[in-house]
Amino acid sequence: MAAAGFYFIGNKNNPDLVRCFLCFKELDGWEEEDDPWEEHKNHASYCQFVMLNKDESKITFQEMHQLEMHQTANFAVRATS
Repeated sequence: MAAAGFYFIGNKNNPDLVRCFLCFKELDGWEEEDDPWEEHKNHASYCQFVMLNKDESKITFQEMHQLEMHQTANFAVRATS
């Protein structure tokens, strides 16, 4: 999950709920055969992390800085929605 950009935000009512650290897309209802990366691409193709399409260990400093700028912008949009 983490390699696909997700972190756990689940609770008793949604025990498998995750959110992308960048685009804030939330997904639940995971099945054992689901591929987190493919699910992220299918449900949030606009996500800059998905569009970068890189293993996190290969992300450069400049790319990470760009991702952080997108994260800040996404957070601002989310806060005003």
